[in-house]
Amino acid sequence: MNAQGQPALRTTAIWVVSVPVVPLLLLNAFMLLWFLPELTSWGTAGNEGHQYLWLLVFVLTGAAAVCLILAWLRRHRSARWWLWLLAAPLLITVSLPAMNGL
Repeated sequence: MNAQGQPALRTTAIWVVSVPVVPLLLLNAFMLLWFLPELTSWGTAGNEGHQYLWLLVFVLTGAAAVCLILAWLRRHRSARWWLWLLAAPLLITVSLPAMNGL
């Protein structure tokens, strides 16, 4: 494959990954905002592990967003652009069981 075809293939691959990942990022952001008031009541019963789950989902969602942005920014470079592309859906997938615990 020639050098001009690779950026188009990379852009297509990033679009294919971005289509399901971006709505999941938005869903995680919405759920984090939805459960944010629970963090203000630290001493209530039944709220023991929710702070840590919320923090875990926040970190995983932020890391997935950064990985997706870096995949878009580094798609024209030749070295290891695909690692960022694989990390974004992996981080979102890991955050889903923790999101169910909220």
